[in-house]
Amino acid sequence: MDWTLGKMEQRFADLIWENAPVASGELVKLCGQALEWKKSTTYTMLRRLCQRGIFENRDGVVYTLLSREEVQSRQSQAFLQENFQGSIPRFLLAAFSSRSPLTEEEIAFVEATVPMTAFLDESVVNLDQIRANKDEWIVKPTDHYGADNVYAGCEVSQQEWERVIDEFANGRAGYPFIVQRYIRPFKTDTLPPDAGIDDTPDGAVESEPVPYNNMNGLYLYNGHFQGVFSRLGPHPTISKTNDGMTAASLWVDCDVPDGLEL
Repeated sequence: MDWTLGKMEQRFADLIWENAPVASGELVKLCGQALEWKKSTTYTMLRRLCQRGIFENRDGVVYTLLSREEVQSRQSQAFLQENFQGSIPRFLLAAFSSRSPLTEEEIAFVEATVPMTAFLDESVVNLDQIRANKDEWIVKPTDHYGADNVYAGCEVSQQEWERVIDEFANGRAGYPFIVQRYIRPFKTDTLPPDAGIDDTPDGAVESEPVPYNNMNGLYLYNGHFQGVFSRLGPHPTISKTNDGMTAASLWVDCDVPDGLEL
């Protein structure tokens, strides 16, 4: 299936993702205000995206079947498969080598793959929208490390999120902060590190795996892919202070027979 969304399809889908579940009548009003659409245009576009399995209109209420991140993931996978045999390293090598600038299609892939990132400033972003949808965002300083002053909205209360926005927006900290759309990491069952194992009775040593969030970085050196750096942690923000850890990563570069999935 073609998961590409046109410009107006994308704006329409964003409206639903930001408000779902939403009554179809209310959606018509939203589209009238934001897109200047007539009722018939809204229902035509809704029917089209429902047929593609992204949304569902059930009993006059529009529900999300695929999240924004799931659609973007499918778009990215289709682009990689069509142009780079499904290989992210091949794409990176092509994108950052000394060849011509990225094509429009490659730029669209980057925009769909790299989370939306902007300065946390009212001249750039809608602060009210960020306040109201905390689970969709993460706030970070522009030049720190170790997750210092990094706040994932899904990890804090609404009151704490309001404080973060008030404290760091518009350069109030003395240096700029950024806001980035929060992408929920994939999870793997992981045995937690044996911290304090010397003082732990044998029967009390953790032996059951725990779902850990994963964050992987692909590294290039001198124009060539060199390896993967992986960090894992049990919390939305992955860092040493949040019980995070680094993990050995092996890259197996081989030809995969048809029909075999690794």
